Amino acid sequence: YYMHPLHMFAVLGIVPLSRMDKKHLYPAILAVVAVIFTIGRANTNLKEDDSWIYKFEPWIAKKDQPTLLLYHCMEDEFYTAYNIVPEEKYYTLLNLPVPEMEEEQDRYVAEKRSDFIITAKDMSIDGYEQVAMTTDNEELNYYLYSRIQ
Repeated sequence: YYMHPLHMFAVLGIVPLSRMDKKHLYPAILAVVAVIFTIGRANTNLKEDDSWIYKFEPWIAKKDQPTLLLYHCMEDEFYTAYNIVPEEKYYTLLNLPVPEMEEEQDRYVAEKRSDFIITAKDMSIDGYEQVAMTTDNEELNYYLYSRIQ
């Protein structure tokens, strides 16, 4: 996603191609093809019909306005796939984990603030029951826990 704002400048890179000598033309064409390839790859993993990320849909869809916490794991587009807006500050782990982040997530779980929890580890969570498991394209397992009423 970080590259998307730069794609608008790709058009400006095509204009000087007509003025280039043959020595620099080949690398320029490769650069244009690379930009087109990255634009075409945006969000290709979010297709409902065959994506592993939608395997939790039958459970999450049962709840009206569900809340979700990605507990001690990084976000892998679950919020986008299920159209959920995070309610907590530390709704997922970030690239630079700090102790406060994990402490806050532990507090969210202890207070049972989320309807559903997704983890990358099979674990026991007080007040929640494991209802499903799926494996992503890189063989990483994700587990869905539902809050016990």
